[in-house]
Amino acid sequence: MPLYRQKGSSFLSSLLIVMLLFMSGLTAISAGEGGGTGGGGGSNPPLLESACLATISNNTSTAGASLGSNMKLSTNPPTIRIQFATNVVDDTVWSNNKGCFSMRQSGSTIPITVSRIDSTVNFAERNYIFIKPTEALSSGSYSILVDAGLKSKNTVSAGKQQSVSFSVASSTVEITAITVSGVSNASTVVNGKTLQMNATVLPGNASDRSVTWSVTSGTGMATISSSGLLKGTKVGTVTVTAKAKDGSGIKGSKLINVTAEEVAVTAITVSGLNNASTVVNGKTLQMNATVLPVNANDPSVTWSVASGTGSGTISSSGLLKGTKGGTVTVTAIAKDGSGIKGSKLINVTAEAVAVTTITVSGSNNASTVLNGKTLQMNATVLPKNANDSSVTWSVASGTGTATISSSGLLKGTKAGTVTVTAKADDGSGINGSQEITVTKEEVVVSDITVSGKDDVTTLINGETLQMMATVLPEDATDPNVSWSVTPGTGSGTIDPITGLLTGTGVGTVTVTATNEVSGVSGTIIVTVNETVVPPVIELSDISDCWAATNIKALVDAGAITGYPDGSFKPDNNISRAEFAVVLVKAFNLESEGGKVFADTADHWAQDYIATAQALGIVNGYDNDYFGPNDLITREQMAIMIVKAAKLEDQSSETAFSDDNEISTWAKSGISTALAHQIITGYPDNTFIPQGSATRAEAVTAIVMALK
Repeated sequence: MPLYRQKGSSFLSSLLIVMLLFMSGLTAISAGEGGGTGGGGGSNPPLLESACLATISNNTSTAGASLGSNMKLSTNPPTIRIQFATNVVDDTVWSNNKGCFSMRQSGSTIPITVSRIDSTVNFAERNYIFIKPTEALSSGSYSILVDAGLKSKNTVSAGKQQSVSFSVASSTVEITAITVSGVSNASTVVNGKTLQMNATVLPGNASDRSVTWSVTSGTGMATISSSGLLKGTKVGTVTVTAKAKDGSGIKGSKLINVTAEEVAVTAITVSGLNNASTVVNGKTLQMNATVLPVNANDPSVTWSVASGTGSGTISSSGLLKGTKGGTVTVTAIAKDGSGIKGSKLINVTAEAVAVTTITVSGSNNASTVLNGKTLQMNATVLPKNANDSSVTWSVASGTGTATISSSGLLKGTKAGTVTVTAKADDGSGINGSQEITVTKEEVVVSDITVSGKDDVTTLINGETLQMMATVLPEDATDPNVSWSVTPGTGSGTIDPITGLLTGTGVGTVTVTATNEVSGVSGTIIVTVNETVVPPVIELSDISDCWAATNIKALVDAGAITGYPDGSFKPDNNISRAEFAVVLVKAFNLESEGGKVFADTADHWAQDYIATAQALGIVNGYDNDYFGPNDLITREQMAIMIVKAAKLEDQSSETAFSDDNEISTWAKSGISTALAHQIITGYPDNTFIPQGSATRAEAVTAIVMALK
């Protein structure tokens, strides 16, 4: 059998030829052996089979050629196999016979290698030798010689030199692989344009390297010339194929995208990851390039960085690394030849400073936005030297809805409330939020009425008066007003935001409240009066009273008065309404619009009771009944004073002998009053909680609380 056989490959078919190497010479040798010339008895086996098989592989020749035929082979080194007869050669004889084979061309010896089947062979079977030139052969005629000295293991010689001839001619090398690609590795062609296709053929020494080009439609269409010039005719994909012409059947293919048109880059925006504009020295920041239009044929860019006060390096993928503190300019330029580029100034910082606080507010501190309109939101980032002070904006729906841009521009889309959040881009996780009201429509102020608090239009020179502005309509989008005062015969100053008027000169002034949005104003004339020095009040019945000093102090403060006859009546009891009035005046409590009970609606002390109730100082017996004319008890008085003075409750235990008569709700208040020496018991160690307090006791308790 042949050494090599590969059908349809670049290896050529093997040749089996019958070599009659010794012909009649073998017969003579055999006869000589039989005649005892070899010194042995009996008939010796022939050295080679009379019909010795020789196989020349990896080449072409005429099968069945006999010894001496002029076989045509390729220049590749042929392999010749010669078969010995059975049981002729052993290991010892083989080592002596290796030199009995040679190859010649025109009298010159060609270097060869002679080898045999491996050493595990059973020499009782047929044995082979292999002859192969050590290098490629040139064209011409060659002979393989078998020396006459070839001997068997019985020392019988061939006795005669034998040879076989062959000639060498050029051979055919088939293609084994084809790779198809576009010029410059392009995989796209613009519709209507051309792309040169290339075919890389292997092996490099193939006899016929030519190919046949074809194109198969996919979602697109194209044509191709015999030289591989592809032309797009319909947008989509096509498959380009190159097939070998040498008959090997080898081919290669490439998928090509036919694009609609050549779209050039028109704009490039450069930004840092998460909009970062800083990078720590020695650290990295991924830069991004947003290329427009999005359907540009080649959106790839080339990155570069230019030193400013700082320096940095940048990779081909846009990874910036700070190398010196200061500023650098990062640039991305389009690779499509358009010349378009974009740049970004980046600050290389010495160390990482994280964001710790973010405060969100609307422009001009606005907390409302009209539905369909916009409001610029602002984020105050601390510390001011944070490496990355940029934020990401978001808005969460509440009862209303809105959208927000990356720059914080809020747009109302449905009336109600929304929550606007700014989150730090530096990875610290810090964020800040602000609730914004989306209003249905802009309601403009149409009227402003100005008045003094409690409709007062006068004030004492040097004192203050809170001015009030009633804005109509009540649902005005922006009801805020700014205050101003114009001198008349008098003068004054006013807080432009709060409207607190201070008299500075006796006479009249004009106070104005203006709505900046609508331009509507309201005015009122206020009179500034001279300072009134209250007359010294001499009460006729307190000179011998134990509480005279305290009574005089509260009377002078205007918190309580005597009777028209000049008396104070310190031992008279005091009502709940009277005590509420004295308490509010003594502590200078601001008027509050508290609850109006059913039995205080027309009472002279209604406003004072309402203020005390709003501040949590007094309660009614129930939701409708206050009992303004009821005499105040000692335990009620103690509780009201403790609440007005805002004292912390003490233990609810007392040492009075009548402690069990103190109401549960009053015990801690009485203990607190005792602890602060606001109120005391009687000499007999009683408190008499349900007893009515006198005017002297009430005044003294208040004075003690004020100390």
